Amino acid sequence: MKRLDDFMGYDSHLLLCLNAPDLSADYIIRNMQVYASQYIFKKSMNSPDIFFDKQQKGLKILVFKRS
Repeated sequence: MKRLDDFMGYDSHLLLCLNAPDLSADYIIRNMQVYASQYIFKKSMNSPDIFFDKQQKGLKILVFKRS
């Protein structure tokens, strides 16, 4: 997260995925605020059906936009 500006262009979109059951989407959002605050959280995306998890602890997909 600290080095995103090394390879991301201005006004770019970033797709971050996390498949750790013990970590929530908020984990990504909080860390992006600390380490890459120029990227603004835009939305969460639904996981493909193959990753369905009735406990909602499966794959997290988040979209950020560099401002």
